[in-house]
Amino acid sequence: MAKVVLTVDGTVLKELPLAKSRIAIGRRATNDLVINHVAVSGLHAAIVAQQGKFFVEDLNSTNGTQLNGQTIVRQQLQDRDVIEIPPYQIQFHAENEQAALTDHVDTVKLQLDEIAAEAGGLDSGTVLQEFAVLRVLDGASAGQEHALSKPVTTFGHPGVQVAVLTQRKQSYFISHVEGTETPRVNGIPIGEGSRRLKYDDVIELSGTKIKFCRDE
Repeated sequence: MAKVVLTVDGTVLKELPLAKSRIAIGRRATNDLVINHVAVSGLHAAIVAQQGKFFVEDLNSTNGTQLNGQTIVRQQLQDRDVIEIPPYQIQFHAENEQAALTDHVDTVKLQLDEIAAEAGGLDSGTVLQEFAVLRVLDGASAGQEHALSKPVTTFGHPGVQVAVLTQRKQSYFISHVEGTETPRVNGIPIGEGSRRLKYDDVIELSGTKIKFCRDE
């Protein structure tokens, strides 16, 4: 079944299966997905199922609704799309998503303006764009690299262990989503909060080691 995952600042707040033809989103307690924040309208947006497809609709909200960074009125949803009602993010997961790690990793582009300004030979107006990747270190997929491209990236094995990577400005944070044990970074459990990642950190998830690194 398709679902949405509500996050804020890298922390997962709720997962909601899309079991109804219309899911109301807003501040009112009568909504299906309640977001109790002053920036969210009482009835802010809705996710509507039509002929096997899902659409997000803004319901004349005060502050608007964004999809993957673009303000929308109504738009069809694709797997891993991110609905944004700042400061909250709602990621859509299509029902046919695969359990394999390689099918759960999407791309997020890093805009490293601060590094560009500090790098030798670059002036403050130069924008240096680099890419972060996840590199699988062991198992059948060892050596594979997966570039990152969305603000929120979910990966792992559903029902076993799942984590989410969230981009905040020029940094990435990892948080635990599902599983009896939290992911490890450099051998240390991350706990229930979020942890900032550095290049060359090694993530252990579902028995697989994955390196977070710069794409060179």
